[in-house]
Amino acid sequence: MSIQSFDFATGKVVETHKRQAVILCQDRKTSLEINRLLREFAYRILGQSDSAREVLPLLAKHKFGIFILDMDIEGLDAMAILAAVRHSHPEFKVVMLTRAPTKEKLQAALAAGAASFLATPIDRELAHKVLEKLAH
Repeated sequence: MSIQSFDFATGKVVETHKRQAVILCQDRKTSLEINRLLREFAYRILGQSDSAREVLPLLAKHKFGIFILDMDIEGLDAMAILAAVRHSHPEFKVVMLTRAPTKEKLQAALAAGAASFLATPIDRELAHKVLEKLAH
């Protein structure tokens, strides 16, 4: 039996077991915002940290989901992590976050296999569209 909830925005029943996420983000304000949005959109948060060492093992424990990756973590090569995740865990869809979006960053992330790209602070409506698209 699957767990379901009602999405008032779309008027549809949602199978919540299909909605799960792992978050790698350093900025506390952005982390709180992502958490709030994911919960609002019926996502289960499998884990969260500002350390790749802590978060990446979670991907191996789960078969699918969304991996939210902050490109702005100091000392972190987000593009290398994106490549590693796409290679080792292709069932996870990666959403890249950045405080400083540029056309070049967007193109590089999408070319490297990111499923989507969001600027922070996060636009709620755009985030909802992205998360809905990736949930199916």
